[in-house]
Amino acid sequence: LEMLARKLNETTLTFPMKTSGEGNVFGSVTKEMILKALREHKLVSKERVDIAVDHPLKSIGEHEVSVTLKKGITAKIKVIVQPQP
Repeated sequence: LEMLARKLNETTLTFPMKTSGEGNVFGSVTKEMILKALREHKLVSKERVDIAVDHPLKSIGEHEVSVTLKKGITAKIKVIVQPQP
């Protein structure tokens, strides 16, 4: 788990989102989307992972998200929300 936490600390997930001309984001990045991306990148499998996002991410930019693994081990991942090309 410690090795997984170190790997997660180095992880950056990017989510392209539709935006308006003024830069407002249509939609948001949710806990479920982050978990799905972690599984798709084969960083976590079926084990219990708690992703600490108080509210869906609705702003362009870089966000730091806490991921708690079993036995209270915590890692921080970077989540980037960027305008869709």
